[in-house]
Amino acid sequence: RFVNGAGQITWVRVHGFPKRNVQGEVVGFYGCLIDVTAGKQREVELASQTELAIRQQLVLDSLGASNQVGIWETDLAGNNVYSDACVAEITGMSFEGMLVDGWTKALHPEDAERFFSGWLAYTQSQFEKPFCDTCRFQTKNGKLTWVRAHGYPKRNTQGGVVGFFGCLVDVTAEKQRELELASKTADLEMIYSTMDVGVMATDRQGNCLKVNENLCQMSGQPKAALQQGGWQKKVFNQDKSKVQQAWNDFVDNVVDEIEALEFRFCHQGGDRVWVRMSSKHLKNEAVEGGLLTTFVDITQQKALEQELVESNQHQAEVTKEV
Repeated sequence: RFVNGAGQITWVRVHGFPKRNVQGEVVGFYGCLIDVTAGKQREVELASQTELAIRQQLVLDSLGASNQVGIWETDLAGNNVYSDACVAEITGMSFEGMLVDGWTKALHPEDAERFFSGWLAYTQSQFEKPFCDTCRFQTKNGKLTWVRAHGYPKRNTQGGVVGFFGCLVDVTAEKQRELELASKTADLEMIYSTMDVGVMATDRQGNCLKVNENLCQMSGQPKAALQQGGWQKKVFNQDKSKVQQAWNDFVDNVVDEIEALEFRFCHQGGDRVWVRMSSKHLKNEAVEGGLLTTFVDITQQKALEQELVESNQHQAEVTKEV
């Protein structure tokens, strides 16, 4: 910008080029100044309209959202200029209490350093996108609130940044659900790794998402192969038809579950492993995909059954001869 004696501001775009003599040596410079004041004014007007639209949306969000939404505004140094009653409730601080360092004084100690680092990086950026971070606030009486903080630059008529504004969205309920789900998932992971049966989680289309080591041993396939649909490839040829039919009916919701389907896995060396498969549709969020299938190794049981059949046949033959 240039400012003349009367205080009028002119925005210009400056271009410069080297001036060379016949030997190619730089002996000076030349260029041009392009008056871009009109374009800059339109940019400022657009930024102002964008800021107004964001502010209007924040107000609408705070009035209509199921979550608590608090609106705040600071100067360029971060001093509190405005904060509503919702911000006061989330932080446990009065407006007067936030005048110096703002609502950031109520940040949870474990989140403060990371939050300030991210905020500092944002204030030194080109503001190409809004600031967003999730953190915790803790009031003096110990109340903990999870918050998603959004921030935007506030500009003057010349387009310069003179402060910031934004909102705090209470996401405590969402975080509690996430933590509960993480706990359930951790429990499920422990079950996957410790239980004696093979376990497979799939999506609603039947695509394998997760398996445990027991299923790898039963099927003779590594996890990567199983997760690419390899478990059906190792089904014994004589059993494939019934297994595919039962699985397709289950995935297509023709049946609610697969109950105790017995078949054989055929390993590369020719060994066969008898399993009993059961599948269910689950609503537990911790089960990725929602379909859970278990495989029980019944090879020893089948061998005993075969021995019993052969023994009965032998007795019948002996009895017949007698």
